[in-house]
Amino acid sequence: MTKITWISCAKQMPPDDESMIICTYGNCFIDKMQGMIFHAAVKLSQKVNGDTDIKWVHYTEEKWEELNK
Repeated sequence: MTKITWISCAKQMPPDDESMIICTYGNCFIDKMQGMIFHAAVKLSQKVNGDTDIKWVHYTEEKWEELNK
């Protein structure tokens, strides 16, 4: 079992580049995407919804497999 320690966007944003991350919205929706796409999505979400509970972690195949069991 791979331990996943989520990082709150309120504390630290992921790199704004092509590196892959896994993100969760309100602990119910999981997706993987590039950091630069994530930055754009968070900005839009905050504009529409205000502060939201969005968290992320660096992507690894092991973490992705654990989340998709």
